[in-house]
Amino acid sequence: FSSLLVRHDPSGPATSVIPVRVISYGLGIDTNGFIWNSNWSLNTVQKISPAGAITGTFPTGGSSNDRGVAVTPADNHVWVANSGGNTVSRLDNTGNYLTQVTVGSTPTGVPVDAAVKVWVTNLNSHDVMRIDPTTNSVDLTVSLALVEGPDNYIEVTVSTLTAPPYFATW
Repeated sequence: FSSLLVRHDPSGPATSVIPVRVISYGLGIDTNGFIWNSNWSLNTVQKISPAGAITGTFPTGGSSNDRGVAVTPADNHVWVANSGGNTVSRLDNTGNYLTQVTVGSTPTGVPVDAAVKVWVTNLNSHDVMRIDPTTNSVDLTVSLALVEGPDNYIEVTVSTLTAPPYFATW
């Protein structure tokens, strides 16, 4: 874990370093190009402008160990996996805490699917759950009993890419 994010412009050699709060973990991007960065043990998420400036630090309401971050494109709401509290937090795009959804044990990743539903992988309950943002509740649970601890927040968040390859397998 690091207290620095490296920002690289793929159109040129420009690289910059953004100092963030200690123990940076998950990253999500909203439809305005802002990056949302979770802070592992601080129960916060930081909003970073497309230019690389930190525009705010907001509490997630989690109990500890914030990990994966995703943004639902329809409303630009931010979803954060709270591994220590077995919940997923929802914030609006200005950083206001809205709610928490109780999920399985030790949630790690939170991708958004094409139907704009939020999925969460649960490391210690060996399952994935789907959250319906219209009700803020789990509407589907899929057991991964044959998989030992799906700790795949990186793999599932690849689906948030806005440039090729546009897809991921998980």
